Amino acid sequence: EAQLAAAEAALTNVELRAPFAGTVAGVMTKVGETAAPGQPAVVLANFSSWIVETDNLTEIELPQIEIGQSVVVAFDALSDVELKGTVTAIRPLFEILQGDVTYVVKIALDGDDPRLQWGMTAVVTFG
Repeated sequence: EAQLAAAEAALTNVELRAPFAGTVAGVMTKVGETAAPGQPAVVLANFSSWIVETDNLTEIELPQIEIGQSVVVAFDALSDVELKGTVTAIRPLFEILQGDVTYVVKIALDGDDPRLQWGMTAVVTFG
């Protein structure tokens, strides 16, 4: 019982802070599980702004892309939606995707649509 009391006392000193204002989109741990250092406890989402990440921009296409470049994003599931956006980051580390050298590009959308959901696929047209 002394260990339980000590654990409960220690728990009152625990505070979990988010790095930004947002919504808890998922809980990654279950009651009774031990959380390991570096293991996410929750997934936070900021639904006031959307970021699209490419996963198939090839080394051939990359030289034509630059930060600040305008894009148009069309979503496969929302055929009536096209949103403008801006390239905000180009990940310098490459990935191999189906034998091709590819790069991840992050795009901040200028607008949104209430029907957008995480994980939706999209086609990005670079301007």
